[in-house]
Order: sequence, then structure tokens, then C-alpha cells
Amino acid sequence: MDSISTYLTSTIVADHHGVNKTIDGVWQTESELENELEKRVKNIGWSAWSEWSTCSRSCDGGVAQQLRRCHAPNGCRGEPVRHKICNMQACPESQDFRSSQCAAFDEVPYDGQLYKWTTHYDYSEPCALTCRGRPAHLPDDSDDRDSFGLDDEPIVIVQLLNRVQDGTRCRTGSLDMCIQGKCQSIIFV
Repeated sequence: MDSISTYLTSTIVADHHGVNKTIDGVWQTESELENELEKRVKNIGWSAWSEWSTCSRSCDGGVAQQLRRCHAPNGCRGEPVRHKICNMQACPESQDFRSSQCAAFDEVPYDGQLYKWTTHYDYSEPCALTCRGRPAHLPDDSDDRDSFGLDDEPIVIVQLLNRVQDGTRCRTGSLDMCIQGKCQSIIFV
């Protein structure tokens, strides 16, 4: 009698290791099928990294990021995002990135009135956008304030956003940057 090889031709909906996929194929033994399932489960993991995002700043150092997704049913090792420093050349005109973020709120009413917002550093939360607001109807020159008797006008200090934009310096004179709301040390090698 001729020996007949056993073939498994299957369409299997596998819930083996949490994988729910239809697999079509031909395997000589069940152990080959098991090996194929194991191999496919191991190949499920991180997606490829995305393209680098646009740099958060055009000069004075910003941050770009790449993202990836985990496709493994039980999670993946590593981080889903990575960053790089970009556009480190000096800006042609001196700019304070944090100040421009505060000034973006100049036309947004706060407690029913407009304020002119400037930088205020909250060293306990260096990556929050905390700004000092002066009522917009006041003159810019502090000498004029005294002559108009406006010393009693309230100055407010407010956290306008939980996070500054990526690439904002954590502190004046520091190269450390806020990235995703956390102060990160920048080391050049």
C-alpha cells in the first residue's frame, strides 16, 4: 500500500494567542500549522515609523516626531513616538517662542475682558503656558500708568494652557526643551 501524506487544507479563524484572522493554506501536519501561527503572531508588533513631522519651529531649535502603532494583542516593548531636534540655526530676529504663545491670547477675552499677555515663568511647571496679563485698555508705558493713577489695575497670572508648544525652552537661558508637556534635557554629542 502506498504511503499517503496527510495534508491539512484549511480556512481557519484562529483565536490562538489572541489573533483573530482567517488563514488559508496547506500544511503537512498540525505542528506545521502551529509553527505558522507562532511565526505570524511574532511578526505582529510595531508598524513602521511614520515620516518625520514638520519641525515645531523654523529657527532657534524645535522638535520633530515620528509615530508608530502597536499591532500586537498583548502590547509592544518600546515607545510609540520618538523625537529629534531640528532647525537649530539662530533666528534672524530675536524671538521668544513662549512670549509669542502668550501673545496669541491677546484677542481672547479672559474673565470678560481683554488682556495683553506676556511671559511668566512658573518654575514648578516649566512646560505649562503661564502668562502675565495686563488689561488691554492700559497704556504700554508704566510711567503713564502712574500719571493716570492706574496702579490699582489688576495684573493677573494665569496658566492659559497645560502645555507649551514642543520646542519651547523650559527656562530662560537653558537649551532644555518642553516635549509633549515634559521638560527634556538636550545633550549635544
